[in-house]
Amino acid sequence: MPYLVGYVTPQDYGAAGDGVTDDTAAFQSALTAISNAGGGVLMVPPGLSYRLNGTVHVGSNTTINAYGATMFAGAGAGQPLLDNYLGQTSPTVYNGNGNITILGGIWDARGQTYPTDSADTIFFGHASYITCRDLTIRNTRGYHGIEVNAINHALVAGCRFEGYSTAGHTSDGEAIQVDVAIAGAGLPANDGTECADITVDDCYAGPAGDGSGLGSYGSLIGGHSAQGNNSYQGIRVFNSTADTCLYFGIHAYNWAKCEITGCTIINSGDAGIFIDTQNTGGYQPDSISVTGNSVTGATNYGVFINGSGAFASNYVADISITGNTIRNITSGTGLAGIYVLYATGATVSGNTIYNCTTDGILCSNDTFLTVESNTVHTCSTGVSVSGCTQVQINGNDLQTGSSNGVFLGQTAGLVNTSDVIVSGNTIENYTNAQVRGGTSATDVLVVGNKLTKGVNGQFGVELVNTNTGWAVYDNYLDGSWTLANALNGINNTNKPTVWPDGRYGIRGSNTWGTQLDPRLTTATVANTATETVIGTFTIPANDAQAGGVYRATMYGTASSTGTPTITFKVRLGGVSGQILASFPAVTTASGVASGGWLVETRLLCIVNGAAATWSASSALNQQIASLTAGTSSVALTNGTVTVDSTINEALVVTATWSAASASNTASSTAGLLYRDY
Repeated sequence: MPYLVGYVTPQDYGAAGDGVTDDTAAFQSALTAISNAGGGVLMVPPGLSYRLNGTVHVGSNTTINAYGATMFAGAGAGQPLLDNYLGQTSPTVYNGNGNITILGGIWDARGQTYPTDSADTIFFGHASYITCRDLTIRNTRGYHGIEVNAINHALVAGCRFEGYSTAGHTSDGEAIQVDVAIAGAGLPANDGTECADITVDDCYAGPAGDGSGLGSYGSLIGGHSAQGNNSYQGIRVFNSTADTCLYFGIHAYNWAKCEITGCTIINSGDAGIFIDTQNTGGYQPDSISVTGNSVTGATNYGVFINGSGAFASNYVADISITGNTIRNITSGTGLAGIYVLYATGATVSGNTIYNCTTDGILCSNDTFLTVESNTVHTCSTGVSVSGCTQVQINGNDLQTGSSNGVFLGQTAGLVNTSDVIVSGNTIENYTNAQVRGGTSATDVLVVGNKLTKGVNGQFGVELVNTNTGWAVYDNYLDGSWTLANALNGINNTNKPTVWPDGRYGIRGSNTWGTQLDPRLTTATVANTATETVIGTFTIPANDAQAGGVYRATMYGTASSTGTPTITFKVRLGGVSGQILASFPAVTTASGVASGGWLVETRLLCIVNGAAATWSASSALNQQIASLTAGTSSVALTNGTVTVDSTINEALVVTATWSAASASNTASSTAGLLYRDY
C-alpha cells in the first residue's frame, strides 16, 4: 500500500502492522534512521495494529505521528513500549534525548494479559522538551502510563489513560508519574535531578473502556519520591479528569510554584487532591494554587494539604484553595471537604462544599490562615480549627450540620488555637453551636455574624471556662433562642470573655432575634383620674440576660379640657408593677389637642432569674404643656427593683389625669422594643 512521501514509516523497514508479526525491529530501525539523520518524523500508518515484543527507543528531534494506529505489548519482560534511550547509556541532568513529540495512537500495555509483569507504558528520563499529545494509554502494567523522570519542559495534553493492572504492583501507580533520578527509579544515572516545568492539560485517567476489565490508576498524576532539599518546580495540571482513581485524583508530592486548575475528580479512593510533603531532606512545598476544580465522592478528603512530614516546622507555605466545588465526602474515615494540616499562609476562599460526614473545612496546626467566602452546607461542622494561630474566618455561609458551625479548639497534642477573628459569617442550623469555643481557645473576636437557630440549633455562641480573651459583640442572633443557649458560658459567675479594653462579660451589643416581639400594645386612658396603662411591651419569660439592655421607645398624644395635669410613669410588671421612672406632673396647655409625647427607656437587667434585679433610665419629651415648645425630663430608677424574669413581664407606660373628664384623653400610637446582649 502507498505511504506518504517524505516521512519514514515502520513499513519502510519491514513492519507488517497485522497485529501478529513482531514489529519491534522495524520500528526501531525506522527510529534509528531518523536519529542518524539528526531528526525527523516517524509516520505510523493508521488503521493498523503493531505488535511490539520489546521496547522501542526514540532519539532526539523526533516526532512520532501515530494517529489512528495501535501499538500493543506482544510480550511481557517488564519493559515499556517506548523510551528515549536510543544510543545513550548514561545520560545525566537534562542532557539525554530530548525535543521529542509523540502524537496520537493507542498504546496498549496489555495489563490483562501480563498482569504481574510491571512496567511503565512510556518512559522519558534525563531530557528536555517532551510532548505527548492525544495518546490513548491502555491497560498499564502496575507502574505508570507515562513516566517523566528528570525532565525539564514537558507537555502531556489530550491524552487518555484507560485501565490499570494492580496485580504486580499495588502502590500509587500514577497514570502520569513526575519523578526524580534516584536509586530505584529505573534511570541509568541516579544524580538527583528532578522534573521541572511539566504541564498536563485536558487528560483523563479512569477504568478501561475496551473490555479488558481493568480498573483505574492510583491517580491521574503524582509521585512519591523526593531528593535532598529540592522540590519539583512548576507542575501544572489543567482541565483534566480523574475517574475512580485508587488513591488520589491528583497527588502533588513535593511540588512548588504549581497550579491545579479546572480539573474534575470523581470517586477517589482517598483524597481528590492531595498536596503532600517529603519525609526526607529539609524542603517543603510552597506557592501552590488549587483553583476551580470539582471533586465528587472522594473517600476521605476533597482537598488535603499535608505539611506534617519530617520537617513540619517548615510547613507548606502560601497555598491558595479557591473556587473549588466539593461534594459527597461520606464513605471513609477522614471525611472533610478541605483539610489543611501544618500550613502557613494558606487561603481557603470561595469554595462550595456539600455533604461531608464530618467537617466542611478542617484546619489543624496552621499559621496565618484565611478561611473566607466559602459556602458549606450539610457537613457535621462547617469550619473546624484546632491548634492554629493568626486565623481569619470571614464572610462564610455555613448551613446545617449535626455539630458546630465554627469550632475553635485544641489539637490532640494540646496545641491551642489563638488570635482568631470570626466575622461577617452567616451560620445557621447547627445542632450544637453556631460558634463554639473548644478547650483553651484564646484571644478570639466574634463580631458581626448572623447566627440563626434554625430547626436544630442549641447554642448561638458556646464557650467553656478555659476560653480567655474572647470578645463577642455586634452579632445578630436570629431565632427562638433561650436565655441559657444564645450566649452560653457568658454570665456573671463564669467570665471567660473580655472586651478588648479588659471589661468582663460581653454585653450590650449583640442583638437578639425573633423571640423578642418588638411591637407595642396600644391603649387609651380617658375619663378617669386612676393610673392607667397606655402602652405595653412584653419581655418574654427567660429572655433576660444578666447585663443585657432593653431599649423601649413609645410615642403617643394627649388632649384635654382646661388645664389639668397628667403624670407619666414607666413600670415593669404592669400597672401595679415596680416603678422604673416617675416623671413630674405636666400641666397641660389650655385646651391642648393631640399634644405629642415620647417616652424612651433603657432597662438594664442586673441579675436575672426569679429574683431578678433591674434598673432603668427614662426620658419624657412632650408638647402637652405647650404646642409650640416641647419640654423634656429625665427619671432614673431609685436604686434597683426586683421583678421575676422567668415569666412574661409587661414593660408599660402609664398616665394619670388630675381630673376625670371625657375630654381628658391620652393614647399610645407607636413604639418599638429592642434588646442588646
